[in-house]
Amino acid sequence: MRSMFRAIGVALGLIAVSSVARAQSKIGYVDTQALIAALSDGAIAGAALDVYEDEPQVPAALLALDNVVCTPHMAGRSPEAEKAQTDLLLANLRAFFGGGTPVSPVP
Repeated sequence: MRSMFRAIGVALGLIAVSSVARAQSKIGYVDTQALIAALSDGAIAGAALDVYEDEPQVPAALLALDNVVCTPHMAGRSPEAEKAQTDLLLANLRAFFGGGTPVSPVP
């Protein structure tokens, strides 16, 4: 997982200065240190983040920047997301206990 956070570090040099980074996934494509450097150097205009590499810790360097908006990771707590999570859980349980294959098996 941690190596995936490095994927965007190289690409930041290809992003326009007027760009704003937005991260909302735990998949992890953002190199936090590269993002901090790009924001500090003005390589990109700003960032809006609700997911962090070492969540729940937010790097002090991000919080210190005026061109960054940091919010808690709360997207998964919407009524729609909770319903989708419940529906998926029930579908997996029905499949498993019915002798079938779960919809989203865990390797």
